[in-house]
Amino acid sequence: MKIVINEGTSFFISNEFGDSYGKESGLYYNDTRFLSNYKLSIDGCKTAILNSERVDHYSALTYLTNQNSNTIPKDTITIKRSKFVGRGLHEDIDISNHHNKVVEFNLVLEFGADFADIFEVKQQRVKKREVEHVLEKKKNSLKYFYEVTNFLRQTVIKFNKCDSQPKLEPNKAVFKVRIKPKQTWHTCLDVCLSVTKQVRKPLYGCRAYGVFKPEIDEEVADYLRKAPYLETDFHIMERAFGRAKRDLAALSLRVSTDRNSVLVTAAGIPWFVTLFGRDSIIAGLQSMLLTPKFARGSLLALASRQGRNINDFNAERPGAILHEVRFGELAVTREVPHALYYATIDATPLFLLLIGEYFKWTADLKLIRHLEPNIKAALKWIDEYGDFDGDGYVEYPDKSISWKDSFDSISWHNGKLAKAPVAVCEVQGYVYAAKMAIADIYQHLGKEEKALKLRKEAQNLKKNFNKDFWMEDKQFYALGLDKDKKKIDSITSNPGHLLFSGILTKERAKKVVDRLMKDDMFSGWGIRTLSEKSGAYNPISYHNGSVWPHDNAIIAYGFKKYGFVREANTIIKALVEASQHFEAKRLPELFCGYARKGFSFPVIYPVSSSPQAWG
Repeated sequence: MKIVINEGTSFFISNEFGDSYGKESGLYYNDTRFLSNYKLSIDGCKTAILNSERVDHYSALTYLTNQNSNTIPKDTITIKRSKFVGRGLHEDIDISNHHNKVVEFNLVLEFGADFADIFEVKQQRVKKREVEHVLEKKKNSLKYFYEVTNFLRQTVIKFNKCDSQPKLEPNKAVFKVRIKPKQTWHTCLDVCLSVTKQVRKPLYGCRAYGVFKPEIDEEVADYLRKAPYLETDFHIMERAFGRAKRDLAALSLRVSTDRNSVLVTAAGIPWFVTLFGRDSIIAGLQSMLLTPKFARGSLLALASRQGRNINDFNAERPGAILHEVRFGELAVTREVPHALYYATIDATPLFLLLIGEYFKWTADLKLIRHLEPNIKAALKWIDEYGDFDGDGYVEYPDKSISWKDSFDSISWHNGKLAKAPVAVCEVQGYVYAAKMAIADIYQHLGKEEKALKLRKEAQNLKKNFNKDFWMEDKQFYALGLDKDKKKIDSITSNPGHLLFSGILTKERAKKVVDRLMKDDMFSGWGIRTLSEKSGAYNPISYHNGSVWPHDNAIIAYGFKKYGFVREANTIIKALVEASQHFEAKRLPELFCGYARKGFSFPVIYPVSSSPQAWG
C-alpha cells in the first residue's frame, strides 16, 4: 500500500508502515528526492501495522504496534506516527505503553538521501552521487549535502522535544526509550530541505492536522470559502463535486511571473508537481465554474514563459506555449531539456482558447490588454511554426507531442504506427476554437478587421478539415493525417474533442456521438482512448484503450454543446459511479479500459496520478 501526501512542490511517498525506502519512495521537493530512506524499528525488529491513512492532503497518520522481542511482549505498545509535508517534512512519534510494567527498548530511525532527479526515479535508473554526510551531535541533527556546478541540495534532519535524547550514528538515530505503565513517550523530527546554503524549517510543526497556514496561500483559502457547492439527491455526484473542489486546492502551486506570483494547479500527484501548459490550461477551463483564479494564474504564468527564440534543444519557437517546467539536476545541468520545455503542439491554441473563455466569464479587459502581445505571438506560432509545411494544419514533426504522447499512441487500425509528421484531428479543432475566441475578443476591442480575418481563417479551416479528415467508409473522423497526408483510420476518442471545439456540422456531430457510444468505445465506465477492435488495443496501456476522465469530460462537454444531453449524462454518470471505487472516491489520471459488464468495479492504471488536475 502506497500513501502519498503533498503540499506545493513537496510530496512524500511511504508504505503503510510510514516507512520510505526503495523504488519511488521518499521525500521530494522541486523535482529532487531529498530523503530516499526512512525506516523505524523497535530493537531492530519490524513493527506490525494497525492502520494507516492520509488525513489532509498534506498529512498522514499511522498506527503500529510491536512484534515479539526479548524486551517487551507482543502488542504491548502503540506507535503513532503523524506526518506533515510542506517545504520539508515534520513527524511526531508518540509511543504509548499499555502494559502494567515499565517497558524499555531501542527505537531506531534509519535515514538516507540520494538526491535523485525525478526523471531518474521514474525510469528506475538512479545514478550514485557523491553525497556528503555529517553528524552534528551538538545540534542534534544529521546533514546530507550534495553540490555540482550550479546545483546545490541539502537535507538536514533535526530532533526536537525528545523525551530521551538520540544517539546519532551514520545514517541512524537510536533512542533508548523507557516508558512507565500507561504513559506516552514523544519525539518529533524536522526534515529540512534547501536548494541554497540557507536551510529553512518545514512549513508544519507538531500535531498540525487541519491547520491552515496563511503563508501557504491566502488565495487558496479564499477560493475554498467562495467556491460554489452542489446540493442534489444524486449524492455520489455531490460527493464527487466536493472531492474535486478540495483536490484543486491540494494541487495549487504559487508560480512566479515577470511581475509577481500567481496561483496555478500542479498537473498531478506525484510525478507532475509542476507547471504544465496543456494540463494547467485544461484545468483552468474546467474549473471556471468554481473560480477564475486558476485560469488567470495559468495564463499569466504561461505568458511570462512564452517562447521568444528558435532553440532546437528544448523545442522553443517564438510564440510557443511551453509543455512543462522542471527544477531537478538533469534540467538545471541541461542533461534534459525540461528546464523550459516547449515540445507540445496543443498548448498554444489551448492558451488562446482559455483567454477567450476567461474573458466570457470575467470580462477582465485589463488582463486581455496585458496579454495582447502574447495573443499576437501565439497566433503567429500557429500559422508559421505549428503549420510548418503550409498545408493549413498544425502537425508534430517527429514524435507525438499532442495529449496522447506515448511512443505508440498514434497508430493505424491494424496497429502499425503512423509515420510523422502527423496532424492529429483534435488540435485542428483547438485552432478553430482559438481563432473564433480571439476574433470575439478583437471584436469587443473594436479591432473589427482583425476579427474578420480570424473568422475567415477559422471558417476556411472548418471547411477544409471536414473534407480532409472525414472517412466516408467509416462515417467517422480520422485520428490524423500522416506524413503523406493519408487519413489514419483508427477509431479513437480524439474526434470527441471536435465537438468541444465546435468545428463539426450538426449532422457529422451526431455520427461522431453515435460511434463513440458503441460498445467497442464506451466501456460502461467511460469512453476508451482506442476501439477494442483496433490492432493496438490494450486495456492496460497508457493511451491505447484506457479511459481518461479528462478526455471524457471534454467529450461530454462537446456532446452537451451540440444538444446530445442524454449521451453526455451517460458519460458523466459513468465517471461519477467509477469514482466511488477509487481511493478517496477520487477519479485518477486514467484507469483501464475493461468492459463494465465483465467487472463490477473499474481497474486503476498501475502508475496513475491521483489527484490529477484535469479530469
